[in-house]
Amino acid sequence: MPNSDGPSAWVWGMQSANVTEILDAILLAEQGIIPRLSSIAYNGTIISGGGSGATSLSTFLSPFDALIIQADKDDTQLYWDFHSSDPVVVGCSDACIVFGNAPSTEAVDRGGLRDEYTDNLILNVARKCSNTIVVLHNAGPRLVDPWVQHPNVTAVILAHLPGQETGKALVSLLYGKVNFSGKIPYTLAKNELDYGALLNPDLPAGGFINFPQSNFSEGVYID
Repeated sequence: MPNSDGPSAWVWGMQSANVTEILDAILLAEQGIIPRLSSIAYNGTIISGGGSGATSLSTFLSPFDALIIQADKDDTQLYWDFHSSDPVVVGCSDACIVFGNAPSTEAVDRGGLRDEYTDNLILNVARKCSNTIVVLHNAGPRLVDPWVQHPNVTAVILAHLPGQETGKALVSLLYGKVNFSGKIPYTLAKNELDYGALLNPDLPAGGFINFPQSNFSEGVYID
């Protein structure tokens, strides 16, 4: 948490991301250069947005920690791989859970609506596991078309930015303790072009370089 060296990555909501990359991007933004983040956070689960979108946590259990606790209660086995993009799947597995994430922070946009690494990871697991569950912690929309129709992808959970109850809430849903009831507040399109001007908004230029504006040529029916 805060110390004599200044705010920590936790305060900024950057604990899961590449902090150096984010700081470099913020510096670029201050120079008027439009930066982009990597499409994934490498260092663990996403809890909240970054910058002013960050939340202060008293405590939290990651999804992995919560799954370990549940497996211990049920006397079941749990195997994991945090490193390989093409993990080995134990043949007797009842289900395989693939986690993906898409972070975003104040002053820095996401790099895209999908990322090839996560898409390939999901497809690699689904190729070997007949009951593949995809969990996405994502700031905003995420394209799912490359894999959502795969016959072995049996469920997709859009968990968004879940806060400190991330692990416990997810286990409650996965194990049927509570029912899904959330509503998606935006369109999950098949490809980037379906978003039109929403994906490529007006950028500051000319006389408006210091006072960006949008002409909203797409109209009011945007989602």
